[in-house]
Amino acid sequence: MAKQTLNIGSVPNDGTGTNLRTGGTIINDNFNEIYTAIGNGTTITLTATPTELNLLAGQTSLLTTTSISTLQSKTISGSNNTLSNIANGSLINSSFSIRDDSSSAITLSLGGTLKLKSNDGITTTVSQGDTITISLDSNILTETSTDTLTNKSISLATNTITGTIAQFNTAVSDADLSTTAGAETLTNKTISGSSNTLSNIGNASLTNSSITLGSTSTSLGGTTSSVAGLSLTGSGTIDLTGQGNKIRFNFANLGAFPNSTTYQGQFAVATGTAKAYFADAGAYNEILSENSSIKDLSDVAGTNPTNGQILIFNSTTGRYEPGAQSGGSATLVVGDNTSTTGTINLATQTLGFVGTNGITTTVNDANNTIETKLTADFYADNYLPASAVFDVTHGGGYYFFNSHYSGNSPTLYLKSGHTYAFKLNVAGHPFFLQTIPNPSGAYPVSYSAGNPYTTGLVHVSTNGTVTTGAVGPQIAGTLYFKVPTNSNSKIYYACQNHAYMGNTIVLGSLTDTFTGDGSTVTYSINNGRNVNDILVYVNGVCLVPTSDYTITNTSTYNVATLTFVTAPVSAASIMIRYLG
Repeated sequence: MAKQTLNIGSVPNDGTGTNLRTGGTIINDNFNEIYTAIGNGTTITLTATPTELNLLAGQTSLLTTTSISTLQSKTISGSNNTLSNIANGSLINSSFSIRDDSSSAITLSLGGTLKLKSNDGITTTVSQGDTITISLDSNILTETSTDTLTNKSISLATNTITGTIAQFNTAVSDADLSTTAGAETLTNKTISGSSNTLSNIGNASLTNSSITLGSTSTSLGGTTSSVAGLSLTGSGTIDLTGQGNKIRFNFANLGAFPNSTTYQGQFAVATGTAKAYFADAGAYNEILSENSSIKDLSDVAGTNPTNGQILIFNSTTGRYEPGAQSGGSATLVVGDNTSTTGTINLATQTLGFVGTNGITTTVNDANNTIETKLTADFYADNYLPASAVFDVTHGGGYYFFNSHYSGNSPTLYLKSGHTYAFKLNVAGHPFFLQTIPNPSGAYPVSYSAGNPYTTGLVHVSTNGTVTTGAVGPQIAGTLYFKVPTNSNSKIYYACQNHAYMGNTIVLGSLTDTFTGDGSTVTYSINNGRNVNDILVYVNGVCLVPTSDYTITNTSTYNVATLTFVTAPVSAASIMIRYLG
């Protein structure tokens, strides 16, 4: 059957070409003819003789696996071909050479036999196949073999011997080796301190683990601040700057003193005479004391004076010598600061010193002195200059300040920047200044120990003891109070023992202030006041006495009561200004 061809038309989709069914039939017919021609109709199987293949290929000679042919200009890959039965004569290199260390060489043809000869502990074995085994016998040392060497010298300069100390000790038969990191006990060894460092040696490991200075023993590494029984000798220096040093310099007598030239500056005491000396330039010089005589001075003659004699300086000898008194006056003229003078006959009269106005005098005959002292009250009353001195007394459960105030426990008014003195005579009623009134029941002021007033206070007791600040309750002496400048506050005085004794001290300010609550009509103000010596303001408006308020005084609790006709409204500002 001739090859059939599909008609594909002139242009795409022009409708002139072979239809799909007819085209598929043409394709099947063409392939069926090919499969039948070179196969069995289903599978292609190509068989042919070399001659037929040569004809099909258009060649004149093809090689077969059994044909004998000569190849020219061909490259045969040894990786996927095997060449065999090639004689040496067909090879360019048909032999090889073997050379030793001495450059001697032998040549062996390919296919020849090479013999390996063993000697001196080396054996060779040829195994079936391609293996030559070279073995060392027991006479040859290897890196991993275990052998015993005899009469060998091993240079450590070119060899390294390693192992554990236990292994070395096993190898050494006459001693044990020690290491730098090991824990071993050394016996009968001498270690040079100049070329070795010994560290971390505990005191318990030392034969001598302490040092003794004098009679004081101190462990090595320890610290001692005191050494007993120590004698210092030589030419060293003692340099101490601490206080309370105690060193004895006593000797039995002057003859027992150390050599004065060797120990210049030495202080020494002769116990037998209780005299003190210091060494200088080959001699000891006496230090005068109450046990010395005036004759010990170098410019006083050594002759004892007789009764009535005095020491008179002799310019010829340059010394003071005993002699009779001559010249002088038998009278004494005294004068005072008003230029009034008086004459005392020293032979028949006595000059007296008499104290007055707080000064006492005492003659101390033993010391030949006249002592003058201020009396205790005078000192206390005149310790500080005061604007006023209040004589404070008590009676009937009240304090009295009658020198300046009348009435029982009155309110006191003190000016800013002034100093006041309270001369206290209130036995049984300790007088105390505090910062709060501390009301107790019906009593408006009572003692409050935890709220003392301390600013500007100085108390001088009758024996002259001065206490400042927190002076505490006092019954005697003088209490000085310097009111701080620009004060505008109140403090309170109270009795330590009685809740009802006390009142207010107004500092600087002459006013009281309150805040209305809309219902309260009565307020406590300073006692002894009346409608004529105060001004009352509510929210800045001055009220009319009697019409708007009244004042009632009572002596029971030392306060006055201001009563409003109408209660000031809530939060109203109420100010009481005291006049005079």
